[in-house]
Amino acid sequence: MSRELVRRGATRTPVARLAWLALVGLVALSLFVPTVAATGPVGAPGNNGTVKVHDGGTEPSPEVRNQPHVCTFHLHFFFADAGQAGSWWIRSWSPTGDGSVVMTGTYTTDADGEYRTPALPGAYTLPDGHYKVFWEGRSSQNVKHKVFWVECATERQGGGGAAGEGHGSIAASASFRAALKAEVAAETASLQTLAQADTSLRAEIKAEQAMVSLSASSGLAATVNATVTAQQGTLNAMAALSASLQAQIASQNALIAATTSVQVRAGLSAEIAAEHATVEASAQLASALQAQIQAEQATAAASASIAASAQLTTALQSQVAAEQAAIQAVSEVKAALEAQIQAEQAALSASTSSQLKAALRAVAKSVQASAKAFVRLNAAVELQVAAAQATVTASASIEAGAGANAGGGTGGVAGVSGGHGAGTASGTGAAAPGAGGATATPPSTATLDAASSQSGGSSPAILLAILLLIGSLGSVASCSHVSRRDR
Repeated sequence: MSRELVRRGATRTPVARLAWLALVGLVALSLFVPTVAATGPVGAPGNNGTVKVHDGGTEPSPEVRNQPHVCTFHLHFFFADAGQAGSWWIRSWSPTGDGSVVMTGTYTTDADGEYRTPALPGAYTLPDGHYKVFWEGRSSQNVKHKVFWVECATERQGGGGAAGEGHGSIAASASFRAALKAEVAAETASLQTLAQADTSLRAEIKAEQAMVSLSASSGLAATVNATVTAQQGTLNAMAALSASLQAQIASQNALIAATTSVQVRAGLSAEIAAEHATVEASAQLASALQAQIQAEQATAAASASIAASAQLTTALQSQVAAEQAAIQAVSEVKAALEAQIQAEQAALSASTSSQLKAALRAVAKSVQASAKAFVRLNAAVELQVAAAQATVTASASIEAGAGANAGGGTGGVAGVSGGHGAGTASGTGAAAPGAGGATATPPSTATLDAASSQSGGSSPAILLAILLLIGSLGSVASCSHVSRRDR
């Protein structure tokens, strides 16, 4: 037994020794590796860094952001190694360029691994177009790149590729021109709809005046006359708005064609003046529409008591609703233009080309809002035109009915005074002369009121006769039924 134990222990001894040796080796290695790593080089040179394109000569916030749409610009290299050096270049790029090199330079980063070119507050200028910047990292085989758009024209001052802020002249950017064109299109459509509204309103006034000349109701005539007066005020306000819009369109076309900062500023000044006039005309139109609504509501109330004018009442109510929508749309146009004026005044106060360009971006947004407001105004005015046409139709119907009623009423009144006229007291018969040879002329309001009161006085007797007739018919029917049953 003891020999067997000795033999087994002898067999396991080499294996155990090898295991202990491996364990000691692993521990030593784990202690040695961190020491080597800690004593090795820190931040060894590599393909570090990133290049950014920045608008103008000032830094954006945050500073490491990229700005792919610029006018003047500078390049900023970040997160590289201290003292890293290399070259950079810019090529014109498709779709506007042919790939040719348009600008080159070299760099050496500072202690923070950064480099900016040109130095603050300088900025580079290039013609409008698409470009791509190439920036060497660790070597010529490790190149960073960014594409960007130049969206304004600049005139270089003096030699070299860099230009200070405020140098050169600036044109409206493509986005700004597009916004202006959209607003011009909306305003042109507004002119057309205002012209349609003018035509329909004049037709409505004419129909209402014809209706009043034949109206037998003095109350309705008074409210219609007040409505006509209010509508004439609306016509004047629409004419003023059309004139201001024409001036505004002219100034916007000048802005679209501007190629220098002087032309941009002149165009902005002209547009601000035209917009002030448009704001004033918009307020005038809103006030006129409100007065027109009040007059039309009174007319609708007066016409509601006349059975023949139910169509007019409905048409006037629809027109009032359309005009209330138009007032809301006019208010939106006024508010949008006021905001646009503020943005344009800020652009005029810009002292550098980059400030002016940034201000024009804000103007472009306000122009887009104004264009949308004009589109909504156009839709509201079109509804107003349709409602006015319905009112014209209703007024014409009342005019035709009033003409026929006036003829029958005259014959009736003349017949009563002559003792054997052919007309009826209610005025529904055909016009006919009485015994005295009277002709069919429009009666006075007092005559019609007297005839109406006479007709109203006989209504109870007529009703009694009808009831007696119904009772008689009922008795006859009852007797007939009893007679058949007896048989």
